[in-house]
Amino acid sequence: MKAFKQTFSVILSIIIIIGTSVTAFALDNNSHNLKADFFNYYKYDIPLVPGKTNEVHITYTKETSDYTLFAADGWIGVSDTDIKRVTGDWCIESAYTHLPYDLGVYVYLDGNILTIEDAVNKGIVTDLSVLNEFPYITATELDSLTKKCADAYKKHINYTYEEGTHIDYYIFGEINGYAVFRADINGGYDEPCMNSQQIIGNYRFTYSTPNGPEDNPTGLFVLTPDGELISALKAYENDYISDTDLAQMAKGEYKNPYDPYNQYDYEEIIIPMVNEELIQDAIAEVTSYSERYYHYEDANASTPDYVLINLRTNYGYSMPVADLIGDNLLFDFSGNIPFTYGYAIFIPEANEIYDFTNALTMDIKGIEKALDYINFDALLGDNDGDGKHTIKDATYLQKCLAGIEIFRKDDVIEAFQYDDNAPVRYISDYNRDGKRNIKDATAIQKHLAKIEE
Repeated sequence: MKAFKQTFSVILSIIIIIGTSVTAFALDNNSHNLKADFFNYYKYDIPLVPGKTNEVHITYTKETSDYTLFAADGWIGVSDTDIKRVTGDWCIESAYTHLPYDLGVYVYLDGNILTIEDAVNKGIVTDLSVLNEFPYITATELDSLTKKCADAYKKHINYTYEEGTHIDYYIFGEINGYAVFRADINGGYDEPCMNSQQIIGNYRFTYSTPNGPEDNPTGLFVLTPDGELISALKAYENDYISDTDLAQMAKGEYKNPYDPYNQYDYEEIIIPMVNEELIQDAIAEVTSYSERYYHYEDANASTPDYVLINLRTNYGYSMPVADLIGDNLLFDFSGNIPFTYGYAIFIPEANEIYDFTNALTMDIKGIEKALDYINFDALLGDNDGDGKHTIKDATYLQKCLAGIEIFRKDDVIEAFQYDDNAPVRYISDYNRDGKRNIKDATAIQKHLAKIEE
């Protein structure tokens, strides 16, 4: 009996070894067939490159009982342009664009190669969550808004799937029940260097590919609450949605590039004034503009007493600048021209404009209110960098002085280091004596306790 068990054990071991070898060979053979078949698939669309080793690379595979999912590339490199595609009830995103199929993900079935979209539309693949295992690929089920827009668009164009076709969707959002999105078939790849453009109200909408018919060249649509799909232009003309709301959602540009959403009142006065009177160098030009605050001493007045603006140009000083306003620090590595930190006060009644730091020394009523709308760079005494004064700042400073912690990396105010008249040289120098010591921690504690020295 013992001899029989030993003999049986040996036979079983041989069977396992043979079985394992056969399985391994079958997998290797299948892998070889996949690579060979993909080579033929690839060269059908991408010609061989003379003098180059023309190889394909299967970068990832996932076996199922019915088919093999795989990612692959060939002898023409991928680009680092990301791509987003809706297929079925899923959205697939890839960090790279591939050739000949941009997503670079395929299905291998019975010796045939299909793109992942073809496989989904033919009902071969239904659950795409497995794609999240692939490098640089994510797959998520469509949210309700995207699915609603996609279904409406397919119905609108009487879409019937054909192999090799796809629809791209760009969902911008929803306002008052009206959904705004773009859609196009095959991404406009027939003419990839062209832009589509459309004027709606006071805004110009420009996108990188041609998308639709003559009456809707940008492929910009609005889905109404009752399910009607119409062009964005028609939605605007029917007063369903304003041109400003549409522009804010779908990246439209106003006729004035410094006021993209038509929300400012004085740019048409201020910018010419700055260009003509304040910028002396011919190479300087305004690069950004905003109106931050309108101050009214009389709440019933139609014109503000002053306007806080932020205007920057492409021209500046070749040295760092800084100003201390109360406990607040303004800093710039190369001060801007004509307004050192970009901030200025415009007085509409006098049609005059002043650098903000100069305006603070003038007799302008309510000028202190503007401080709430300035983006200061640091707060004196804010040693832990949380943007406010707390007991933690005093504790942190004590630890820095004891060598337990290190001073914040911007503690040294570079613009003040060589200025003999500088009010302070360190953010941690809260008592403004030019030194970092325990007296600063005490000064912070007294400030918090509202004890005046």
